[in-house]
Amino acid sequence: MSTQEPSTSPALTSLPRLEDIPRNRDGYDSERVAEAFESFRRHAAQLQAQLRVLQAATRGGGAAEPSGHAVRMDALHLIRAAAEFADTVEAAGGTASCRNARRRSSVTGRRASASARRC
Repeated sequence: MSTQEPSTSPALTSLPRLEDIPRNRDGYDSERVAEAFESFRRHAAQLQAQLRVLQAATRGGGAAEPSGHAVRMDALHLIRAAAEFADTVEAAGGTASCRNARRRSSVTGRRASASARRC
């Protein structure tokens, strides 16, 4: 049996939640979306660093810690969450784009542009 030692690795950054990103008339706040993507990038970098440390430990002849599997699972969950987040942001951007195109065509009284007709 192995003994549980306190973790000496730094805590992972928290992942952003879609509910925490404010919305405005045109969709999500672009600055906060950029911050959320940066947070995902930092989190992924931390996971990669932890994975490299674990891989180096196993190559060095030491016994692999069971937390290696947990780190890989965290990375998979992160990738899935990032993909879902990107899909949501893309959908919101498309909706906002359509709304703006319709608004412009209604304000100017012109015929709807090709992008507005696609919505």
